[in-house]
Amino acid sequence: MIYTKYLKIVFTSILILASDLVLAEGSGITILMNQISNINSDIVIKQKAVDNEISDFKHRQLELKQIDEKNRARSKNGSVAWKNNMKKGEEILILQEWIDKNIATKSGHVNPNHPEFQRYEGMMIEYSTVRDQLINEAAEVNAIAKANIEEAKILQAKKALIDAMNLEISKLENLKFNVENSLNNTKSVRTVIIETAILPPDPQPGMKSNQEIKINFIKKEITTSYETGTTNFGDIKLESTRDDFEIKNVIFHSNDRVTIEATGQTATGAKILPDIDYSFLLDITSDGNLKIKGCHDAYPAYKVYIDDSISYFFKHESYDLIKLFGVCDIVL
Repeated sequence: MIYTKYLKIVFTSILILASDLVLAEGSGITILMNQISNINSDIVIKQKAVDNEISDFKHRQLELKQIDEKNRARSKNGSVAWKNNMKKGEEILILQEWIDKNIATKSGHVNPNHPEFQRYEGMMIEYSTVRDQLINEAAEVNAIAKANIEEAKILQAKKALIDAMNLEISKLENLKFNVENSLNNTKSVRTVIIETAILPPDPQPGMKSNQEIKINFIKKEITTSYETGTTNFGDIKLESTRDDFEIKNVIFHSNDRVTIEATGQTATGAKILPDIDYSFLLDITSDGNLKIKGCHDAYPAYKVYIDDSISYFFKHESYDLIKLFGVCDIVL
């Protein structure tokens, strides 16, 4: 038994060293998951760009609104000031008529020192100064209003750009949804079954061990379970003994390919025969391809399934129980 265990350890080491030389990697799940990753990255980049554009748009829109409100207030105040100045002009005309009638000479000359004339001149200066200021301010208000119109056009174009960018993001999200659906519809769980059995017409025919290995390629999870047969003597059924079924050295090379070392050992409950032994290196891809390296006894029969398809079948020779005393009789 110690000799057998030693050979299995040595052979397992050789299998691990050879694991990267087995089947090339698959592609389906990896491609889909890479597509989702790339789409997510694009969405993040584009969403950040949209957020920046929206932030700039809102900032400039607020500035434009504040400038426009101030400009409208200036225009309104200017209109009031203009009306007030026009009233002052009417007062000046009335005063001018009074001067012409009362203090102007026949030659049209007016005494510049006359208080009413001096008041008239002061009013004229004030009127002209205010009028010029209002004209200049009106020109400035008009210029700002025109600039605001151009800025509003720029903002309108920016809004169209934001809408276009959001449409791109929406298309990416739809594409992501479709890829995720494709991924969900992809067969991402594969089941490998390693079965040993005695074939008729040999004594005690039937299943002797059944090791099931489930591989979830998306979650990168492996689970295993096993069941064993019985040895029957009339109404007496003996359960198996020395059962040892393991998976180890699990390596996911990608989302599409995994290598697993699967070992199995069981013996009849009568304890009169040595173990059934096997050690396999399984190379499995998400598209259902299975390659096997390893070794097993030359008795009993061996079947290895990938889902419902037989990938490997070894048929034992009849009444060849002596081969149970070997180890690694059959090397794959």
